[in-house]
Amino acid sequence: FFSVQWDAINEMDEYFAPIHTYQVCNVMSPSQNNWLRTGWIPREGARRIYIEVKFTLRDCNSMPGVLGTCKETFNLYYYESDRAVGSTVRENQFIKIDTIAADESFTGVDLGVRRLKLNTEV
Repeated sequence: FFSVQWDAINEMDEYFAPIHTYQVCNVMSPSQNNWLRTGWIPREGARRIYIEVKFTLRDCNSMPGVLGTCKETFNLYYYESDRAVGSTVRENQFIKIDTIAADESFTGVDLGVRRLKLNTEV
């Protein structure tokens, strides 16, 4: 489940500032299971870690023919470890934190001018 092809691209946020993003575009495929993982984040004695995620999501209604395969949410998971474990962790070992939904999504018009509406979740 870690071998999904993610495209690294450069886009613009709503203020036309450049941002580096990862995207997956196979919205026509049913039963998708796309994962994007960070590297190991050492906690160095911290009791709590806050992660800030900035993301964009395309409005599914702006894409014809994707009903049932397009998703406007994603799940955030974690795996706690005292060391880097690489790709040895299996999908069922992750613990779900939350389902994340965008406050704002973008459409094909926004994409045409390369301006994406950025959401932030902590």
